[in-house]
Amino acid sequence: MKSKKILIINIMPVITFFFLTIIGFIYIDEIDKRIISEHKRDLIEVTASIAYTIERQLNQSLFATYTLASFINQFGKINNFDKLASDIMKYSDGISSLQLAKDGIVSDIFPLKGNEKAIGHNLLEDPKRRTEALISIKTRKLTLAGPFVLVQGGVGVIGRLPVFITNSEGNELFWGFSIVLIKLDDLLKSVKIDKLGEKGYSFQLSRINPDTLKEEIFASNSDEKMHSPVSFSFDVPNGTWSLKLDVKKDKHLLYASNLGYFFVLLTSGIISYLIFIVLKRNKQLKTNNEELTKIVNQEVAIRMQNEQLLIQQSKMAAMGEMISVIAHQWKQPLSAISLLIQDFRDAYDFNEINKEYIDDFVKNVLDKIVFMSRTIDDFRNFLKPSKKKEYFDVKAAIADVLSILSGQLRNRNITWKVICSIHDKVFTRLSDIVLCNEALVIGYPNEFKHVILNILSNSNDAIMEKRRQKILDEGQEGLINIEISRRDGKVIVKIDDNGIGIPDNILERIFEPYVTTKEAEKGTGIGLYMAKTIIEKNMNGILSAKNTDSGAVFIIELQP
Repeated sequence: MKSKKILIINIMPVITFFFLTIIGFIYIDEIDKRIISEHKRDLIEVTASIAYTIERQLNQSLFATYTLASFINQFGKINNFDKLASDIMKYSDGISSLQLAKDGIVSDIFPLKGNEKAIGHNLLEDPKRRTEALISIKTRKLTLAGPFVLVQGGVGVIGRLPVFITNSEGNELFWGFSIVLIKLDDLLKSVKIDKLGEKGYSFQLSRINPDTLKEEIFASNSDEKMHSPVSFSFDVPNGTWSLKLDVKKDKHLLYASNLGYFFVLLTSGIISYLIFIVLKRNKQLKTNNEELTKIVNQEVAIRMQNEQLLIQQSKMAAMGEMISVIAHQWKQPLSAISLLIQDFRDAYDFNEINKEYIDDFVKNVLDKIVFMSRTIDDFRNFLKPSKKKEYFDVKAAIADVLSILSGQLRNRNITWKVICSIHDKVFTRLSDIVLCNEALVIGYPNEFKHVILNILSNSNDAIMEKRRQKILDEGQEGLINIEISRRDGKVIVKIDDNGIGIPDNILERIFEPYVTTKEAEKGTGIGLYMAKTIIEKNMNGILSAKNTDSGAVFIIELQP
């Protein structure tokens, strides 16, 4: 019996130590997993946003080839190429040079300085350029070649658009190429991807080499192996690029985890030691009580009973006190560990924001990130142009765009509202939006999303400009209303805001190319022009705009 009690005294603290240690380690591992999961979701959003920015920048830069081609189609040549090219590059970021290659031979370059070696370069005879050039002529489509080492030096990509003109007999003849050259360094700077390293990210840009059919990394900011990257692919003319993003190894996370494990071990050790002391003292107390009982039994029976009662009361008090101490000692270290991990999480996220921002971010952005993880394939498809007309729900398309912009709008204190006049309902959260057959139209859903994205981005900028001019107070809420209705058999989408509005002197020309309300470095004037082209030429609808008392309103009319 005595050996059994000694065994319990020695074994119980050991069992308690291992039990508390396992529970503590599981708790810390769960917190680590949560932190990693949250940063993974952040990484998905950042990767998608940067990939979309690169794709949009490339498309914007390559659009210049169509501008040059339109002049050649109209006049058969360009008399003042340098001036025209200079004007185009003034409103297009990322373009390194514009070129013309009549009959496939480079004849005009702007700027010429630094590109002299490319003059006279015959694209149809160069074995490294010939294949893609012939494909471009055959398909009559814009092609993007590269990245590769340029004749004039450096690394870049080249967009070539084959130009065909009609002769006097009505036959189409190959004139040559309109060319946009984008140096890789200029492209990366224009999308600010070169700043990712300062924020703790490593990136890789790659493509499938058309000759070797193997992945080729052509831009990165680190030679270190990526451990848990997020990859996002996007289409470029006649090819696909992939962007991989990863968070660089941070020793602080490992340090905090190890510190947490240390506190768990320390806490478990202290509690186990306290249990050992309690059991040992209890054993000693029982031994003393037994001896005292024997002495009391030898004297008076009543006194023995009183002493036994006193012993029991003493034992209960001692046990209650020790249990209270154990509970207190257990609670404090766990609270300390929890606060340590929480404080680390707050400090770890970029080390540049405060706790209020983190809490708000975790609470309000978590649902959007989970949704984007669940619909990442749909988002990838959103970035690709639709290839054929189909029936789609305009409300669903608008919800897809809002899922991308809602975080930015919320950060800028701009509230959006979707009003369904068909069913007399108002939606202020993405999860509440209900689809309906009455809002179905036929057309190109992804192009329609780009139209909505452009209009909402303009509303966003207009509200910020109104604040900048002090017409709208910084704390005053920005408003964007999106109303969906049916009238005369048509589906009507009306988007209004409380922004600065459209200046009266350009209101009638707002949909013309190169007309913009923004500063030269912030707008190209192409967005609304392309939006009107998509709605009116591709979808047989009507896009119009006007000013209201509070801002501007854009109205889209579509055939069901």
